[in-house]
Amino acid sequence: VYWGTEPWDGPKNLHEMLDIPPALRHYKDKIGNYGMNLLEICSIEDLEQYHGELKALLGFVKYQKDKDLLEGFVEANESIFQKLSLETVQAIAVLGNAKEVERYLNRWDEEEEVFDMCEALQEMIRDGEKIGEARGEARGEAKAKWIGIKALIADNLEEGAAESRIVEKLQKHFMLTQEDAVHQLQLYYQEESNH
Repeated sequence: VYWGTEPWDGPKNLHEMLDIPPALRHYKDKIGNYGMNLLEICSIEDLEQYHGELKALLGFVKYQKDKDLLEGFVEANESIFQKLSLETVQAIAVLGNAKEVERYLNRWDEEEEVFDMCEALQEMIRDGEKIGEARGEARGEAKAKWIGIKALIADNLEEGAAESRIVEKLQKHFMLTQEDAVHQLQLYYQEESNH
């Protein structure tokens, strides 16, 4: 069973596994070429042939890289995901590369000894979206700050200000340490020399 998210690119039979030296290639026909029985999770076309927790596990692994497909799969199989055993949840956490999933599992049904993973996955997806938005905002803020730094440096260089004065202004206006201000000035010079 291959649990990877990219298609299998390894050998699929014994001859592909062997590194036969050129001098012995004429013996290759005498070696049985046994094929490998490979279950490649990411290439399963019809998950409907599987049932229960196995279907949940295989589907989670197959769709783990596409949030929308995963969400659709979970919704379509909600009755399965609402009652997963601890073993299946642990397998999903490891094989589905979702180690943080256990952190979201607070829906333990003691009577049936199962987890409701639907709400946990929805919460994970929401948190992932929030993190993505925060990273996007942080990148936007960093870009805006860099544009401001470049403008300050360019204006001061045009006016003939000394580098020490530019460093002081960078420290004052962008709350940088002297070391960071010097570094920003060096980055500006590098960028200008590349244009």
